Amino acid sequence: MQKIRFEFSRYIMITKYTFFLILQISLIVASTKAFRLQRHNGTKRITRAFRTNSDGVSPKYTLFDPLADLASLQLLEEQPLNEHINARECGTRSVRYHPQRSGRIIGGHEAPYGAYPWQVEIEMFNYGLRKFEHHCGGALIGDRVVITAAHCLQVPQLEYLRLVFGDHLLAERDLYEHGFRVDAIVLHPDYRKQGPYSNDIGLMRVRTPRAGGGVPFNTHIRAICLPEPGYMPPAGTWCSVSGWGAHQTHDLNNIADVLRAAAVPILDLEVCRMSSVNGGRTQEILDSMICAGFLQGGVDACGGDSGGPLACEINGRFVLTGIVSWGDGCAKKNRPGVYTRVESFINWIRKTVRELQ
Repeated sequence: MQKIRFEFSRYIMITKYTFFLILQISLIVASTKAFRLQRHNGTKRITRAFRTNSDGVSPKYTLFDPLADLASLQLLEEQPLNEHINARECGTRSVRYHPQRSGRIIGGHEAPYGAYPWQVEIEMFNYGLRKFEHHCGGALIGDRVVITAAHCLQVPQLEYLRLVFGDHLLAERDLYEHGFRVDAIVLHPDYRKQGPYSNDIGLMRVRTPRAGGGVPFNTHIRAICLPEPGYMPPAGTWCSVSGWGAHQTHDLNNIADVLRAAAVPILDLEVCRMSSVNGGRTQEILDSMICAGFLQGGVDACGGDSGGPLACEINGRFVLTGIVSWGDGCAKKNRPGVYTRVESFINWIRKTVRELQ
């Protein structure tokens, strides 16, 4: 009798253990299904953030959403790493931000991470320090093409340059940061033919680790729209300039350690040409230039911002209106910043991009 009771008790224990095991498995399956449903509804997404080396290869580490541990590896593979966006989605962003109109890059406002997903950091190799350092800004206009100022591309060879996308903090690796080398540079054929800062525009092709690949687009890396022929925002239009340039007027060699942005109004070109403003200097103010900022000073791009984007929001999309080119000092009275007018070169840009593909 005692043996029967013992066997019965063991049977009950095994039954309970089996029941709880089945219950746990069921909960895991249910969580996985709910996770799938949420992901397809756009309320949850598996996060896969890769850090690449300067050649754009070999992820350093991978971060996963904690719930992904409940899912299978096959579920992870269903979410593509590169969420490429097409031309209809250029100039869009997931992080909304409008810098205060009293702000300035010099001593100004830190932009939230992802507010300017088209922003590119151009680095140059410092042989003395044996490392890459911040050099200029740029803008992503396609999954393999970056646009910047021609004066930023005066380098001995391509290997001196590196492009960083999804960057925010210069001293740290950011979540969506990717670094690539450059495999082609094209300067405008008329660069400096009408003055030292004339036709200050150039393109770079990104060197990708595999044929047909490109920069991985996501919430923090996207292309900006190019302007249509004939497009020019009227004077008084507020636009944004962003970069890691100098942020203190008394120390123009000390660049910012985080991406900053400022709101600047477009100025009438004839006002900019006045002798009391930017006229009568070594560089004539050409029709292919834009002036933006305040005549009273205080708001401006500065050293280190060169090549960066002047972006104007048109019908909910940001359009690359200008490229930081030159100025007389930084944030001085009656010395607004001068930008390359992108629309003036749109046919050359499109032709060159086709040739670079």
